[in-house]
Amino acid sequence: MQYGKLFIFLIFLIYFIVLVITLILAIKRHNPIRSKVIQLLIIVTLFICLHLFEVSHATYYKYNDWWIKGRHISEVIARYGEPDSDFGYMIGYYIYTGSGPIMSDHMEHYYWIYYDENGIVYEVMDECYPGG
Repeated sequence: MQYGKLFIFLIFLIYFIVLVITLILAIKRHNPIRSKVIQLLIIVTLFICLHLFEVSHATYYKYNDWWIKGRHISEVIARYGEPDSDFGYMIGYYIYTGSGPIMSDHMEHYYWIYYDENGIVYEVMDECYPGG
């Protein structure tokens, strides 16, 4: 997943640099710059949206950490469905099994949601099954 994010970031960066260069050249040659400015604004807006998604889904891309933290556990379950594991003080949604080619742990990873005695979520983590 990290390579995909890096690839998308590099595409945005290359496109941004090309747009800035073409904008500078258009200004020097007294050519119309409106379309280049619009493209530049669009790419900056898309980059900001991508960054906000990255930050709000920092633990795992399917779960919005910002939305989950501070909510009641029943709201989380209503939105994301029944958990795969429930320990009474935390619930877990299965996300993947580590099977990479280098240093793979071959263990099941879960998106753990910790909540207090009032049912309010205070922490989220990507970890292996307890005791694993």
